[in-house]
Amino acid sequence: MELSRRKFLRASTGAGASVLFGGTLIGGRFLQQANARTHLAQSLIDEATPILTEQAHRELRTIPEACREQIRLHFHEACLNVASFVTKICSTEFQDRLEALDDASAREQLFVVTFGEKVVPHAEIVRWVRTIAEETAAELRANWEDSSTRLARRWTLSLKSFEHGVSAEPFLEEMDKTIRLGIDESRRTAYPLAGQSPLLSAGGSKAPLAVEEAAMLRVNVRQYRGQGPEFVPVFVWNALTDVFAFFTGTSIQDPAVYHRAISERLALLGNRVGSEFETEVRHRLSDLHTWQEQAVAAAARQRADTLVPTFI
Repeated sequence: MELSRRKFLRASTGAGASVLFGGTLIGGRFLQQANARTHLAQSLIDEATPILTEQAHRELRTIPEACREQIRLHFHEACLNVASFVTKICSTEFQDRLEALDDASAREQLFVVTFGEKVVPHAEIVRWVRTIAEETAAELRANWEDSSTRLARRWTLSLKSFEHGVSAEPFLEEMDKTIRLGIDESRRTAYPLAGQSPLLSAGGSKAPLAVEEAAMLRVNVRQYRGQGPEFVPVFVWNALTDVFAFFTGTSIQDPAVYHRAISERLALLGNRVGSEFETEVRHRLSDLHTWQEQAVAAAARQRADTLVPTFI
């Protein structure tokens, strides 16, 4: 009986050692392959970084400034003739309407709406911004396609040992999916402020990504209701708020001097609007660059997972 027990214990110990040894081998193999995948993915990301950095720096250096100048020139031209607006807001009738409003935001809105009626319709401003966004999106798309093609070529050379090339067109489509997810997430979370919504929106998830990128460059708008729903880009509203603060806060008593001071303030409105718009575009570009980096990282991990599969 004791002999049988000892034989059983020896057999059990041997089996346990075999299981432990086999488990160690399998675990080591898993760890080795995981490390290989991580190393390959990181090396691909490292190769992509100079290309993405060059593109981002170039776009951040040129695009926001170009957008600023376009919108500044539009407003500069529009504000060459503000006489009727200045006459209107300095009239007794307008002053009485302002004083009748208890809410500060309502007084501010009356000023902004009157600017749209007398200087440039807000619908026209929206059209300006749409055109700028669509032109910019075409440039962004061309830049991204060029960077993706360069990156595909570089990765093809790096992956020769795996006998696995990278085709530019499917590669671009693969990364576009990740960018689209980022844009969709931005739609859900980037505009939580009451009374504000995106100026531009794409035609849905099946729209070409160039359309999505135009939508990505959307800016916040504030909505008010006159004869119909009207929208004013928030960067324009903010710039006009500065003029309104001067209009209501100045202590100039001479009407002629007062009128001239307001007109001079409006003559500089294009500069302030341009600066506000440049800031908005810069923020949106930074978002896009982040999504592009995430898309490249996801593509690198997917490639590493494919090329270094898990074998037992």
